[in-house]
Parts: sequence; C-alpha cells; structure tokens
Amino acid sequence: MRYLWLVLALLLCGCLSKPQVGAHQLWSGKDAAEPALHYLGVGGWLLPWHGEGVLFAPSFTNPALAGITGLPPVKVKSDPVKIQQMMPDARFVSMLLVGHAHYDHLLDVSDVIKNQAPNAKIYGSETVVNILQYQFRDDPQRLSRLHNVLAQIASVPDMSRPGDSGKWIYSDSGYIRAKPIRSMHAGHIFGVDLLPGIYESPPTEPLNNVRDWRLGTPVAWLVDLLDDQKKPVYRIHYQDSAATPPWGFPPREPDGKRIDVEILCAGSWHQVYHYPAALLDFTKPRMVLIGHWENFFGNKPDDVRIIPGLDLKGMVDIVRRHVAPKTPVYTPLPFTKIPLPAPQASHL
Repeated sequence: MRYLWLVLALLLCGCLSKPQVGAHQLWSGKDAAEPALHYLGVGGWLLPWHGEGVLFAPSFTNPALAGITGLPPVKVKSDPVKIQQMMPDARFVSMLLVGHAHYDHLLDVSDVIKNQAPNAKIYGSETVVNILQYQFRDDPQRLSRLHNVLAQIASVPDMSRPGDSGKWIYSDSGYIRAKPIRSMHAGHIFGVDLLPGIYESPPTEPLNNVRDWRLGTPVAWLVDLLDDQKKPVYRIHYQDSAATPPWGFPPREPDGKRIDVEILCAGSWHQVYHYPAALLDFTKPRMVLIGHWENFFGNKPDDVRIIPGLDLKGMVDIVRRHVAPKTPVYTPLPFTKIPLPAPQASHL
C-alpha cells in the first residue's frame, strides 16, 4: 500500500519535461582533459586518477512499471545487456563507493563488478554489504572485496557522537582516499521514505521487489585525490541523497583544505529542509555538480527527461545564490565529462 502512494504521487506530478539548456547550464561536453568527472546518469560518477579511479555506484537498468517511461516499477531485475552497453570499461577503478541500498543505487553493482570494474573494492553500509554478500554467495574472491564502513564513519556535527571525525580509507595504490559520513535519505512523499529498513544479515532469497531493496544506513562521502606525497590535490564531497542539515556534512579536516567539488543529488530535494543551501554555505565549494535529476523510470539516454515533479530550475537557482558569483555550476547530461577546476596554488 505504501508503494502505491509513490505511484499515485508521481502520476499526479504531471508529464515528464525536458531540461532547458539555458535554464540549467546543462553540460553536454563529451571530451574533457583529465582529471574529469564522468557522469554516468542517476547517482553514478566515474573519476580516473593516477592510474586508478573511484566509482560512485551507477544505475543503468532503471526499470519502469509495465515499461512505461516515468512510472516507478514494482518488480526489479538487473539487465546485464543494458549495463554492458552503457557502462564504460572501468578496470582501473580501485574503489566503488555506495551511499545507500535502494535499487536505483545498488541493483546494477554486482554486474558492474563482475564485468566492467573487476578490480574495485566495494564500500558501503551494513545493508549494502549484506545484499552483495547474498549476490556473491558463491564467489569467495568478490566476497573478500566487500567492506562495511560503519566502523570508519564520521558522525554528523552536533548530533550522535559529536566530534567523531571518522577514518580515511585508502586505495591500494594510495592515490585516492575516502571517508564515509553519516547521512539521511530524503522522503519520497510528504517527507516519508517509503523504502526504509536495514539488513542485519544477508537476505535468503532474491530481491525481486522494490521494497526488498532496503535503505540501510545512508552514507555521504568525502573523497581526496592525492599526489605523490599523499597530499590532497582535490577534495570532493558527494551527497548521495538530499538531506536535512547537518546530515551528510563533511567533518572539518585538520589540513584546512577546502572542498573543490560538491556533488549534489537533485532527487527529492524539496522533501527536506534548507537543502542544498545550508550544505553549500558550509562547504563553500569551488565547483558544484548536480546529479540524479533525470527520470530513471524507464529512462532513454537519447531522450533525457526530468524526474516527474522535480523543480530542477528551482534547485539550480538556490545553488547559484549560495555559492560565490563565478563558481561553476553544472547539471550534466548522462555520459558527459566535466573537467575538474585547476588545482589550488599549493599544488601547481
């Protein structure tokens, strides 16, 4: 019954709309000098660095109810053919970071690890790990690549365990490090997350229904790209889901380095308070990227539409009001590349 509310709400939101390039500074660049962030659509981002790379959990299957674009599904199953067609070769990726376990973030991860990113270690919450433990139950090698990050997670300022700044997790080559941050997930309707819950142990049967993909503990990420001296050249904050402040806020690091790139999630941004304004006031980034804005219910990469009912322009307007006047703000099309800003003076 609760999932029916989501279906009805989206139906009432009206038709799917196409983004306007002028209104959203829509980025369509296919070619960009590295380092660059590759937007894979929905919550997926790929970032090569020093012969390795980081991947934020991608989503390509994106099923729809009865195959009707714009309607959320009830049953879900990954589509290996679609993933193969859309996911770039990512054998260089060393870290795959997952923010939460809803199907639009985790459904395709097992296929991506098996085929396009076989060398990556996977980091996520207890629920992320337990779901993947079930999917990799007969694959000891991949089971060894799963890592529950709750022991390293940074607490939210002024909330539970204040002052716990979390622990960095380093890639094997040492050029990338990531820090998990306790966060929250925006509601789907009336501020309510319709797909809550955790898995305290691996499931015992396939996750065929949307409701089987439980949220788990939501995680935001702080990612550093390091130089040969293992000093941060770039610092990136990834807000996996819209969240009421201060959930997901990064801890203040002792080195005092600022946030170079803030990656925001547009989906359900209006279901929480003071987002993304308060986060941007806190992080003061040098660049802002807005993802998870496009319809992912039966989406078509060659005909991208905005999530039904999402006020994308309204969010972009808020972003622009809460960053410095010349700060680049991009809403990228899927499968485009956004060049990172030039390093700050200390790394030139």
